[in-house]
Amino acid sequence: MPRRIQVAVTGLGVSRSMLHWYRESADTELAILHDVDEARLKEVAASHPGVRATTDFAEVLKSGVDMVDVSTPNHIHPQQAIAALEAGKHVLCQKPMAPTVAECQAMCAAAARSGKRLGMHMVMHGLPLYRSLKAMCERGLFGKIASVHVRNAHRGPLQRADRGHWRAQAANIGGGSFMQLGVHNMNLVQWLLNDEIVRVCGFADNLYCKHSMEGEDVVAAAGELASGAKITLESGYSSTGNVTAVYGTEGHFAMTRNGELLLEAREAYRDEVLEYPGPGRKAGDVIAVPGEESVKRTKTPVDYPHIQQLAFARAVRDGQPAPSPGEEGLRDVAIVQAIYRAAKEKRVVEVSEVREA
Repeated sequence: MPRRIQVAVTGLGVSRSMLHWYRESADTELAILHDVDEARLKEVAASHPGVRATTDFAEVLKSGVDMVDVSTPNHIHPQQAIAALEAGKHVLCQKPMAPTVAECQAMCAAAARSGKRLGMHMVMHGLPLYRSLKAMCERGLFGKIASVHVRNAHRGPLQRADRGHWRAQAANIGGGSFMQLGVHNMNLVQWLLNDEIVRVCGFADNLYCKHSMEGEDVVAAAGELASGAKITLESGYSSTGNVTAVYGTEGHFAMTRNGELLLEAREAYRDEVLEYPGPGRKAGDVIAVPGEESVKRTKTPVDYPHIQQLAFARAVRDGQPAPSPGEEGLRDVAIVQAIYRAAKEKRVVEVSEVREA
């Protein structure tokens, strides 16, 4: 039986709901929990008896773990990831990889020097429904892609009373709503289409959240992918409404905030998750999968092979490339920063200008 990968997790905020994957999988062993907040560490550790808990990251670096899951605030990612790589650990990092392109480049360079893997945890890559949509894209069932629209927004900072949260400081996250929210769907569509955003223009502002944050609370951007397809991108911290939509010459799909999926394709498609067009319909029909049914199609058992944390651990064990490598994180931060530069300078910005600076 292949040996289990020893895992340390640093940052027990967003990661706490995902720790069970490491505990339940036959591929991994949750070895260390780390957080500088002692109260939170004790609370989380109580749910994982037998797992070592520490507030000292140096203990993680000196341990014999194989990989470190870095789920701390954005501005801490570079120092922890580089230290872990230099200590001989593989690193899986939450998005965004770091606040700046330069820090992302330093992280990738550390991985190259160490010979260890640096990967990104992009949660949507591990959801069955999106993998079905990716398969449909790869089979050309939507025809040639003409345009894409993505939006991710919530009102958290609008409703926050003050600037006490770490996300309120632009330097901590590298921006505002787009770095934190927009990067999710932006990354998703590039993965779905096997394509990359190469140039952008746009607008960014803090209209309604100056009381609670420094960065922008609204972004409206447009861009072009390497294929020539056009993309519009929005994010917001003072409104709601999410969508991921891809439009092609022979079909389209659109996933809305409540999980409803609209789907049109030129040919029938069926796998264990998704059936199009379904009984009594024909290819070319637009069908609507209700939100509750669509959400069910994202649920994953522990043995599902594409859960991102476990897929990375298996890549470490088997000597395979990271499913979402650090270079992908660098690319995405470069796109976000290109949008910010385009908004500030009121011009079209090539992503390569930012990425290669």
